[in-house]
Amino acid sequence: MTRDTLNRAIARGVGGDDDANMETIIYEGYGPGGTAIMIECLSDNRNRTVAEVRPCIQQMWR
Repeated sequence: MTRDTLNRAIARGVGGDDDANMETIIYEGYGPGGTAIMIECLSDNRNRTVAEVRPCIQQMWR
């Protein structure tokens, strides 16, 4: 990973990058034993976020 990529990611995280439209995404569901789960994510890309969260939830059911 290049230094420029890291610097852009840090700037986006602290709000220094106005191009990035960060949005809060909330996923709700039920886990093992009927446990209610709510996952709150902050991301600039909704599709990438769901692609990362879904395998984590599926692993919980194993």
